[in-house]
Amino acid sequence: MKAIKYFACIVLLALTSRIYSQIPDTIWTKTFGGSLADVGNSVKQTNDGGFIVAATTSSFGAGGQDIYLIKTDENGDTLWTKTFGGPANDRASNVVQTNDNGYAIFGTTNSFGNGGDDFLLWKTDSLGNTEWFKTYGTGISEVASEGQQTSDGGYIIVGYYYNQVYRTWAVKTDSLGNEIWNKSIRWSSSDLFGNSVQQSNDNGFVICGTWSYWYSGSYRYNYTFTKLSENGDSLFLKYYERNGSERGRIIRKTLDGNFILGGITFSTGGSHTWLVKVSQ
Repeated sequence: MKAIKYFACIVLLALTSRIYSQIPDTIWTKTFGGSLADVGNSVKQTNDGGFIVAATTSSFGAGGQDIYLIKTDENGDTLWTKTFGGPANDRASNVVQTNDNGYAIFGTTNSFGNGGDDFLLWKTDSLGNTEWFKTYGTGISEVASEGQQTSDGGYIIVGYYYNQVYRTWAVKTDSLGNEIWNKSIRWSSSDLFGNSVQQSNDNGFVICGTWSYWYSGSYRYNYTFTKLSENGDSLFLKYYERNGSERGRIIRKTLDGNFILGGITFSTGGSHTWLVKVSQ
């Protein structure tokens, strides 16, 4: 398969607080990358009206795959780029602007850590210069799906690892990336993937994921909604099913303080987006 040479980052700007029914016009498009495969993973608007993009690059960096951080102005023009990684593969999951106007990049590293894949948290200043980075792992492969800054200035990271079955894994850190606690979550003897995390109003955490289990001769998949306390104690785990082929990808807080789960559901008609709104 021919390598993807460029990836396109298309940002549609909402210029009013109301939503109209007409088809939106494209304001601009931009491409970033080199001669090899470069894949955009996360984009956020920054406090200055520009954008920060976290990508995984094979075109630049120290070798293998590296994390590729791109800062643009409000028109998508590049202000600066940075790469982070070692000789093996290092991949970005998402980026957030931190409360000191720097950036926290969450991902998975095979270049650093305790062996295999490990969670990675790379902290930069406002210009993308490295302030520190931390890895979290146990010697088996831990894959980070998403991270966020928390109300205490620390960070929460969620993903999964394999130990006979896939298990959700969450890591909470302080503001310097030092681990405060980690939590392994499993459901019976089935696979449980942690894909997205948000902090709840009570300072706990909610995780959206996918439950994979064997049923009547085939695998079935459901959305999962997991609630952890502020200290990482598991409070409950619920699942949501449409036809047994749902993969939960993302969770976000709604304006009324509840949460929306999103992902993919499959049927004979193909794949579809499926949304589930839940209370916390």
